[in-house]
Amino acid sequence: MDDTSSGSWSPEWVGQIPDMTQIPMLDSKKDEFIHHLFEYFQSEYHYGYSAETKNEPGVGVLNEWKLETPAGSELPRLWIIDRPDSLILALAGVGAASEGDVDTWRRGLNIASSRMGSRIDISWVAILAQPNPGQFDLQAQRLEGSEEMSDLNLRTLGCVAEDVYMPNPSMGVMARPFVHWPIEVRGSTQCFKWDQEGEVDALRRLRTISALLSLYWDKPWVLREGPWESYMAEAVEEARARSGPWREATDYPFQGIPIEVPSWLPEAERIVSQKSRLASALLIHHEGLSLMREHSSVALVCFTSAIEATAQVQKKPKRCQECGSTLSSRRRFEEAVGTVLDEEQAEPLVSAYKERSQTVHQGRLHGIEVQANTIGRMSLFENDDLLRFSLTTVGSARKASRELLLAELKGK
Repeated sequence: MDDTSSGSWSPEWVGQIPDMTQIPMLDSKKDEFIHHLFEYFQSEYHYGYSAETKNEPGVGVLNEWKLETPAGSELPRLWIIDRPDSLILALAGVGAASEGDVDTWRRGLNIASSRMGSRIDISWVAILAQPNPGQFDLQAQRLEGSEEMSDLNLRTLGCVAEDVYMPNPSMGVMARPFVHWPIEVRGSTQCFKWDQEGEVDALRRLRTISALLSLYWDKPWVLREGPWESYMAEAVEEARARSGPWREATDYPFQGIPIEVPSWLPEAERIVSQKSRLASALLIHHEGLSLMREHSSVALVCFTSAIEATAQVQKKPKRCQECGSTLSSRRRFEEAVGTVLDEEQAEPLVSAYKERSQTVHQGRLHGIEVQANTIGRMSLFENDDLLRFSLTTVGSARKASRELLLAELKGK
């Protein structure tokens, strides 16, 4: 009697699959192998499957796979024991073992192995948007029309508005419409299955695209919705129109700040994919842009990290000519800043590395984030060091990080 649901099913026999006792396979390829195996049984026999992780006495932890065959025709179950860069395979069953049943599994395993590396092309759709800029940055950016490059198509969805709520110390909570222009991005990815590989690859790519566009436009843009497979786009759009997070804005005077997609975007994507240190610098710069408004001390950590990482893309850290020791991170930071900012522009960064280190090692905050929901006193007679830090020090670090990254991406 099959009683898998209660976990009481036990085999009467366990046997090897001839010539397939252990299959060498990279850990990163195992999900694909399982997908091809049961896709074969689905297409060939219309068999579904179920899986259970078990701790079998004398064997240890294994994954048991059962084919959902017609009543009275159950096949042996497949046991898979995971080992580093390999899979150990066995069959387990009840009743007499049949050579035909073993051949059925062997054929499926061979076909799954032969399909490894095969890919299908899946088109997807996603929405990028600016996060709420807050009460000090009222104008959003606007992509004019649509642009197509490489395998990407970007187009504006038009002007939309959504209500945002901002605490105000003297007036309580205030609400105002945030008017902005989301961007639809269409692309494609090659994968063995969308929800096991394609979706993750698309998400990684969209993060890179968001970071590159944010770098060029010097404002944070983030993935707002998706990605979905293209066939779902119309249904998602209809659902958004009925009860979505925003509404069409037709009665607001805002025109938006015009932006365009940089022609070097496809090449920048390629460069970033080949230089892991540059990719890290790009993403941490993107983090800084996203954090700058409300968490300026942490944003400074992001920008200084991006500056240091970018400075090391083309050359190893410098060493002292006299003793051979590696120059300090602070020295590398200051040298890198000096290549993109003049003395006056770099002056606000004199104390930046010290302040960055105090945040990292002591938990110190230096900006207006220590004052909830306000930018400070706005005095005409007294300097506000918190506001100076958030606007000037962090702003200069942001500029230096951006200039270094753009120079690297453009090959200057």
